[in-house]
Amino acid sequence: MEAAAFEYQGQMLLPMEPETHRLLKLEKNRSGGYYGLTLSPLLATGFLSPDDERTNWLVDAFETRGGLVAGLAEFEGVDHAYTYGYLLTALKRGEVRKTLLGFWSMLAFGMTRDTYSPVEVTMIETGENHLTLPHLYSCTEQLQLLRTLLLREDGDVLQIGEGIPRAWLERGKHVAVTSTPTEFGTVSYRMDAEPDGNVRVRVVPPSRRAPREIRVHLRNPEHRTILSVRATPPVKVSSSRYSGSSRCRVSGDSGRALCAVARDEGSHLLGFFRCSNKRIMRRAFSVSPRRA
Repeated sequence: MEAAAFEYQGQMLLPMEPETHRLLKLEKNRSGGYYGLTLSPLLATGFLSPDDERTNWLVDAFETRGGLVAGLAEFEGVDHAYTYGYLLTALKRGEVRKTLLGFWSMLAFGMTRDTYSPVEVTMIETGENHLTLPHLYSCTEQLQLLRTLLLREDGDVLQIGEGIPRAWLERGKHVAVTSTPTEFGTVSYRMDAEPDGNVRVRVVPPSRRAPREIRVHLRNPEHRTILSVRATPPVKVSSSRYSGSSRCRVSGDSGRALCAVARDEGSHLLGFFRCSNKRIMRRAFSVSPRRA
C-alpha cells in the first residue's frame, strides 16, 4: 500500500486501485464519488488500525478533498450508506463529535419523509431520493452505527456507552440496551440520569466469555469527571477522562457481580454502575472523593 501512495498538492493520497488509479482519476483526485464510497468500507474492515499512517492518509483525504457532506459520503448528494467505516474510525480515535454528526445526518438524509423507506442518496438542494429506493443496505448501516454508539467489541475489550449523545443522559432520561448479542455473550445495561444529577448504571455482563476489560463511558451532559473508584471484593477498577467523557474500566473477572459509585471534584455523586450475571450485590464498590 505504501508503494501505491503518492503525493498530490502536498497531501498523501492512497489509490483504491494501485495499478490504474481509476477511481481517483474519475474524481480528479478528489475524495468524493466512488473513491469515497470505497475508502470508507475499507476502513470498516479493521484491516488498518485507527492510528495507522495509511488510515491518516485516507481520513485526511476524505475530510479535506470533498469526500464529505454533513459528515456523510458525497455522491452527487448525500450518500450515508457507505460512510460507516469513516464514522467507526472517528469513534475509535475518540472523535465522538464526528461520529455523532454522521449519525444525526443519517437520520436526516437516510430515509423518505413520509414512509421512512431507506434510500442511498439524497440530493442536497431538492431532497429528491426516489432514484435509490429501496436501499436495504443503508438500513443495516444505520442500525449498525446506532449499535456501535451504545455497545462495541474492541478486540478483547467491551465498550459500553462510548458514543451516546450527551442529550440522551440529561436529567430524567435513560438509555437502555437489553439482551444484546456480542462476541462475548449477551449483554444488557441501563443508564438512568436522575433529577438530582446522579447517573445510575446497571450492567449485566456477558457470561459465555468474559472480556479482558469492560469500559463504561459516562457521557454526562454536565461534563463531570470521576475521580476515584474502589472495589470490594477485589477486582481491578480504574477511572479516567477520555475524549470528553468519564469512563470506568473493569478488568479481570468481568463476569462476576459488580457495582460502583463515583464522585466528582465537589464530592457530588456522578455515577453508579453495577455488573451482574446471576445475582446482584448490593455493595461492591466504594468511592473516595479525592482527586484521581
